[in-house]
Amino acid sequence: MSWRLRFALFSIAELALWIEGQGSCTLVQQKSIMLFALKLLPEIRSVVVLQGGSDERILSCDHLAEVFQSNIPVVSINNASDWSQLPAMDKNSLVFSAVPVESSFLKEQILERSHRLHWLLPLPVGLALKRLRLDSLLFLYECVGSNIFIRETYTIKENVTITNDLSQRDSNGIWTDLAESFIWRRRSNLRGITLVDSVMDFSYFNIWSSRDGGYKGFLPDILRILRTYTNFQVQ
Repeated sequence: MSWRLRFALFSIAELALWIEGQGSCTLVQQKSIMLFALKLLPEIRSVVVLQGGSDERILSCDHLAEVFQSNIPVVSINNASDWSQLPAMDKNSLVFSAVPVESSFLKEQILERSHRLHWLLPLPVGLALKRLRLDSLLFLYECVGSNIFIRETYTIKENVTITNDLSQRDSNGIWTDLAESFIWRRRSNLRGITLVDSVMDFSYFNIWSSRDGGYKGFLPDILRILRTYTNFQVQ
């Protein structure tokens, strides 16, 4: 076999490995993602790892325990049937998956608990995002070559789903913040949705103004300020 043919075959093999690895995060990248997630979410006190395969590139509990230096307890779930055996979880818990979630049961759990737990899942996420809420705690990550992107997604109403770029890590391992760190500054724009306003005719707080065609007073003024700041309409 000539050296030219050997070089061509080697190049094709390298290209195939590179294509296969696109979108998949290495162990080093996964560790970096988890460390950054804990910096982004300092309230996290426990981590659950969703195990979905035997790929050696999947971050295991042992790897995470090494990352966290035993400061944060880590438990593992291998399939949907184990879900009921997990300890009680709340907003101080983070559920991490190194592979796309395929179990329909787990997908339903994610949608139902999107506002009760922090979730850190790889793209593509494969969820009915329109079922999320404004206070959903769903974070997504993606590895493109040596770069890492972390995003959040939430739904204002059924047909208005928002995805924000939060952070990016470049090939030199440097993280760059792309958005506000405080969640409600990032989600303050309600994109002009219409809310139904129901008021009581209580003169100490609300006074009807026929000239202005609306209520004036303490509560209406607060509502007016909120409407201006968060970009919503009142019906």
